[in-house]
Amino acid sequence: MARLIYGKLVELTDQAVRYRFAENQDEQWDGTLVIPRADPEAWYVDGAEERSSSAAAIVAKARRAFDRTGEWPEGVAFQS
Repeated sequence: MARLIYGKLVELTDQAVRYRFAENQDEQWDGTLVIPRADPEAWYVDGAEERSSSAAAIVAKARRAFDRTGEWPEGVAFQS
């Protein structure tokens, strides 16, 4: 079964970029991921010990958009 994951930019500071993410746009957010601007590979889900595959998909899409345009996208979606 296909998965569709949504991410929405909620905060952009000099230190980090924050996205809320969810597998269903109509339901409650699954969490907030934090991408440190100094080290994007050190991303994490706020309040969680493990990185989820849903969050990883949003990080990858957001970083690709940033690498292309130089700006963090307001929203991203990933379908597998």
